[in-house]
Amino acid sequence: MVRRRRLVFLEPGGGPDARTDEVIERTETRAAELGYVFSAGLRAALRVIPSVELAGHADTLLTLLAADRGAGVAHVPLFRRFPDTVPDDTFALYVERTLAHVFASPEQPCLNCTNVDHVYVLDPCGHLVCSRCWDATDYSGCPICHRRIAPDSPFLQPSPPRERLWDERPLTLLDIGRDLDATAAELFDALVARANPLGPQDREDLVVLVRHCGVERVPEHVPVRETMALIFGTWLEFDLVRPHLRTATDVLRVLFVALGGEADLVKAPKPMPSIPRPLRRFVLQTLEGIPQNQLAEDVRRHADHWKRVGEKLHPYEFQVRYPNTALAFAAIRRTRVDDDFTAGAAATVTRERVRLRTWATQLEEALVAQDLDLALALASRRPGELLRRFDHLLRAGADPVAALDALREAAPQVPAPLLLTAMASIRARTRRLPKRVFFPRGEVTSAYTTDDDRPLLDGALVAQVVTTIQAELLARAARLEPFPVALLDEGLKALTVPFRERHSARALVRVPRGSRLPLPDGDTLRLFLHWTEPGTQRVDLDLSVALYDAAWRMQGLCDYTELKFAGGAAKHSGDLTSAPAPLGASEFIDLHLSKLRKAGVRHLAMLVFSYNDVPFETMTDAFAGFMSRRGRRGEVFDPRTVEQRFDLQGNAKIAIPAVIDLEARELLWADLNVPPTLRFHSVMGYRATLAHIGHDLQTYFGAGARPTLWELAAIHAAARSERVIVRARDGALRAFDAEPTPAFLAALDGEGEPTELPEGPMFAALVRGDVPFEAGYALDHPGASGADLAAQLR
Repeated sequence: MVRRRRLVFLEPGGGPDARTDEVIERTETRAAELGYVFSAGLRAALRVIPSVELAGHADTLLTLLAADRGAGVAHVPLFRRFPDTVPDDTFALYVERTLAHVFASPEQPCLNCTNVDHVYVLDPCGHLVCSRCWDATDYSGCPICHRRIAPDSPFLQPSPPRERLWDERPLTLLDIGRDLDATAAELFDALVARANPLGPQDREDLVVLVRHCGVERVPEHVPVRETMALIFGTWLEFDLVRPHLRTATDVLRVLFVALGGEADLVKAPKPMPSIPRPLRRFVLQTLEGIPQNQLAEDVRRHADHWKRVGEKLHPYEFQVRYPNTALAFAAIRRTRVDDDFTAGAAATVTRERVRLRTWATQLEEALVAQDLDLALALASRRPGELLRRFDHLLRAGADPVAALDALREAAPQVPAPLLLTAMASIRARTRRLPKRVFFPRGEVTSAYTTDDDRPLLDGALVAQVVTTIQAELLARAARLEPFPVALLDEGLKALTVPFRERHSARALVRVPRGSRLPLPDGDTLRLFLHWTEPGTQRVDLDLSVALYDAAWRMQGLCDYTELKFAGGAAKHSGDLTSAPAPLGASEFIDLHLSKLRKAGVRHLAMLVFSYNDVPFETMTDAFAGFMSRRGRRGEVFDPRTVEQRFDLQGNAKIAIPAVIDLEARELLWADLNVPPTLRFHSVMGYRATLAHIGHDLQTYFGAGARPTLWELAAIHAAARSERVIVRARDGALRAFDAEPTPAFLAALDGEGEPTELPEGPMFAALVRGDVPFEAGYALDHPGASGADLAAQLR
């Protein structure tokens, strides 16, 4: 609740004591250092709690707040006085390190100063270093190999204190929670109603919420089958889950979660455990209850997984009791059968083998044969598939009138996110896209690009398709709670409707992938990275920046091979090559934006490499982010100035969190992983790949081929309010009289009439949630997701 709603729920206290106020003051001071302030209601609730109990609550709360901002760990870079002591010549430093490594000998004088008394053997690397030649007040690791050294090493000397920095930005308000059950139920209902797969943090939160609210609260219809499987696979109640299992894939998802796997079916649990007898019986009974044609086709869709599951289910032992299930497994396993083996409409027995003839097979055959009437009729049987293939059908030459009729009939049965995606995709088909970008399913999020060689669609036909979809979405929005006024932020035009959230990074601010955000005020950014290696396995992560000009020609880099770029326009804090607990390792890069522009840099790609090829998921903790408005003063890591903090996760070794356009002062949130192609990873090894990725992402997401939160919010506003106020990027307000029509959605880009913010309840969709509202969305509100706005249009 603290992370998602900024609410603190407390049990009634037993009364204050002499030290209660002291503990509250200490807690508030530490919370302010993290960027938070207590409301009067929260402060009053804390004042009636005994000091010992209060201290425990305070520790828990501060730990949560610190973890949110990345302040729950020590941030000690290689150069402790960063950025003042970063060497100017990285190559000269490398030569000096190499000579010391090669020629230094035990019990011999230092090669540079001939001193003997100040030469130390470092633990654990064993290198000999002289504290006079290597600044012992600055280095936090071995100057030769840059590994962390024992904290009690005599080489390490105290570093001079840093001058404190006062940051004037407003603090985040923490309030007292009043009704835990009601708040938990509200969050639970919102997550279950999502029409997109949940991200990692949402899945973890949902498990906690189900434990509190009970599995009985799950509604009859759960839009996302992965969400359903997560709930019932974790709490496997046969009687409660049975009505939700409509397909064999539903059964497989629930079974995977129950066996310790994931509901997305990307990979099977390894090793595949034995299935308890009651669960095996339940799975076979449920599969047998699915119509034969549907069962055979659905099992084939995930044939590899079902083959592995079949080794534990033994379906042929129960062929008489479960004949349809045995048939489905016989088809995917190519099992020899008798001629009288039950076949049915979806399968035939040929040469002792079961052959399937599925819906997808019939559709592809119709398309190949150019029987477009049949193809359209087949696609119309499955409304979601019709929307996914609508562009293809139009390109193939399907009758436009019949296709539009089929679309109108199917649209009410299609989830809102799919309607929005289809609308944006079709809308862009009157012109050729610079690039097409695909985000395939997998353990991590990768992107693949190709040229757009599709024939263009007729503009009038495209307009009719877009209008049809908009009309359906407006009709859905009109059924929701009305408001007299709606406030829309024009900055939402740069934010995409969330997609592929399942493998999105856990982040302080949940920015949808592909969104473009204005850079924070000020002329400097400080990037940061922290990780802790697992056990005795050494892990070397590298924070890096690749720098390009306007044509995406490489201008330079800032990483462990080049600690400074353009005289300090970019500065690296030094390359730590190990991160043992409890300190871990941290790296920073300071970016001076105006100096980078003067050096000819326009585009900048932020990267995190696992140099020695260890996946991020093996780390005890690994996260990165960036801070704003940094000067030379202050601690190297100040949680109050953290703009974004995100986890590094999954079976990935190269992460591209963001791409920055310095001329437009925009940050494109990429949240991508690059497949590794080298043994050891660095910017120079991937410089061409990074240029292509950065260029393609910027052109693709700038081409309007993805739906934006502005379009989604405008649909809500047009259908649910009498008056719509648009806030421009400069803060100016213009008003429109609302109409629930597609024409009004286009009119919102017009001038309108000047106005002021009204008082009273309103619907709002904002980038900055600086205006109170009753319902809606704000990007900077904790736990907020544009997917919730889409989920309401069901």
